[in-house]
Amino acid sequence: MRFEIIDRQRFKHAVLVAQLLLAVSAYGETKPMLLVIGHPTGHGWKTVEHPAFTTRVVDPDLEPRLAAAYTSVARIVGATGDPLYVVVTPYMEPVAASAADRSFLDRAATRWATDRDGLLAEAGLAVRRHLLKGGSTSPPDPRSTQDLHQLVRGPLYDHIGGGFFRGTRGNIPYFDKSLADQAYYAHAYLSAWQKSRDPVYADVVRATLDFVLSDLTDRSGLFVAGLHADSLVARAGPEILEGGHYVWQAQEIRNVLGPRIGDIVVFHYGAKDEGNMPKQSDFYQKNVLVPRAQSETIAKFSITRQELDDLLKTARQTLLEVRSKRPKPEMYPAIATSHIASMISALARASIAFDDPRYADAALRAARALRPKNLTPEEHAMLVRGLFDVYEATFDPSLLERANALTPGAPEQIPEPVAVLAPKSEVKAPSLDQFRHVVVAGHSSRDDTEVLVRAVRERQKPDQMLFFVGSESTRRRLAALMPYFNDIAAVDEPVAMICERRACRPWTE
Repeated sequence: MRFEIIDRQRFKHAVLVAQLLLAVSAYGETKPMLLVIGHPTGHGWKTVEHPAFTTRVVDPDLEPRLAAAYTSVARIVGATGDPLYVVVTPYMEPVAASAADRSFLDRAATRWATDRDGLLAEAGLAVRRHLLKGGSTSPPDPRSTQDLHQLVRGPLYDHIGGGFFRGTRGNIPYFDKSLADQAYYAHAYLSAWQKSRDPVYADVVRATLDFVLSDLTDRSGLFVAGLHADSLVARAGPEILEGGHYVWQAQEIRNVLGPRIGDIVVFHYGAKDEGNMPKQSDFYQKNVLVPRAQSETIAKFSITRQELDDLLKTARQTLLEVRSKRPKPEMYPAIATSHIASMISALARASIAFDDPRYADAALRAARALRPKNLTPEEHAMLVRGLFDVYEATFDPSLLERANALTPGAPEQIPEPVAVLAPKSEVKAPSLDQFRHVVVAGHSSRDDTEVLVRAVRERQKPDQMLFFVGSESTRRRLAALMPYFNDIAAVDEPVAMICERRACRPWTE
């Protein structure tokens, strides 16, 4: 007899899943649960009430590991989409999954009532086979493989108001915007700009952050989870339609910008008099603005590249002013701590990179407003990182004190039957000890102190963290966190030091 050698741990998980899925006798007549997994900001997205199920909404931005685990279950049986329906037992074992489809719920309810054992066995076998074959449980983030230059020329980017839509279908965006995406792309484009100094990347960062500050910020200074895809428009009467805030008629653009400039903008952004949206969309007679190659516009209208750049910059500002008077999409007010912390970090980094205090002020206001009662390890890591970044942008020692006082709570709870399918969490919060410390001491009111701080920032390396000692009270507060600061004092002539293993030497890098 031949025995196949397999991964014992994977086999153990697979057997456990199969056993739990087959243990049906304890369920009695309790209703199964319907998990609706997806982004509630999407067009037409809604929860579904069905008499056979209790319903729970799982937002990937608020419960990322739970959503990923059950999305993996759905993928195993060939179901993809947003939203997804996943039917689970009262003990959270997956039973069946499908893209959002009312008839699927009727079929699942019938099988639960008439063939529960068979339904559970099929689901358990599918998961078991997937695990034993070494199937991936945490697919890579598709955003990580995108070409940044190509991305910003496509429909995912809002070319008039800045920021990124959640996704696209062909050449048409989904039209909803999430804080998670804005934070991700702000970091990505900022890092790309710091390496290349490509001005296109800097423009994208600024436009994205400005969009967040204008459209995703509540009165307290916190950032909301997103904007809905649908918005109010006037047709025969007021209607709520997908993308209504963002689309244009070609003649509307000409009326706003004038005939010649309007013709150039209409051509450059691919707008058509009959519209460029598919007939099945809400606005098939209107246009999504996606730019073509500049060389085509330059050749058609016999203008220089500089003339086109200046013309488009002015046109975008004008169109944004017009668009800002339209009813805005509704905010999705959920508080997603990890994504807020990531945006705080992006704003702080951009403030330093572009020497723009507006971003530091917004990051500081949001950091002070964000006061979650409990933090998962992932949220703890992101918030500590954000507080460190805001400290470097503002030199407010209370941020370091708060970061030092934060403690992680319990991780996001994943039901045992699908825990193996959830992405592994290996995020750890940064600590002050892991950085090389660059310290500038001097009076903050002196111009030469500011010059020295800027010089240090320009040459700062990723493994370094910058501290500022501008007064005796600041020194004492820093010394409470790092005792070697007892040996450092503010001085008349500003000095910079690099400190490692509690020993400091003059900074010369």
